[in-house]
Amino acid sequence: MESGALVVILILVVVVVGVNGALYFSLRRGGGTQHFKLWRNAASRARNPWQQEDDDLAALSRLVSELKNPPGSDPEN
Repeated sequence: MESGALVVILILVVVVVGVNGALYFSLRRGGGTQHFKLWRNAASRARNPWQQEDDDLAALSRLVSELKNPPGSDPEN
């Protein structure tokens, strides 16, 4: 059982070091701003995954209210 735990720990260390190394070398090459933009977009999408749909529904609601009450008409009637 100890050898299995050591293998898992070794794999975990290799993955962490590999990801950090990949990030470091991508920043050194100058492509880091693109990667940060991708991460920023992914983070904002994770915080609010339905943002685009919410925006589309708000626009649809506004258009429907304009159809029901055209600009310049009396909203009381």
